Amino acid sequence: GGNDLNPTLLNEKITDAEGFNHNRDIFEAELIKVFIEAKKPILGICRGFHILGNMLNLNYFQQYLSKT
Repeated sequence: GGNDLNPTLLNEKITDAEGFNHNRDIFEAELIKVFIEAKKPILGICRGFHILGNMLNLNYFQQYLSKT
């Protein structure tokens, strides 16, 4: 769990997502690369699934709910 992923990391336009933590996004992306290269298993839940999905080119989309 945690902050929203920066949509630009997901190759998406910035919408109404907020609370990005750019350093965390980059750190987790680099960590995932290391695990993939080492052929280690990775479990991603919620935020973790989104970043894994992006890095593994899974077919999913991120939807932001309106705050109204």
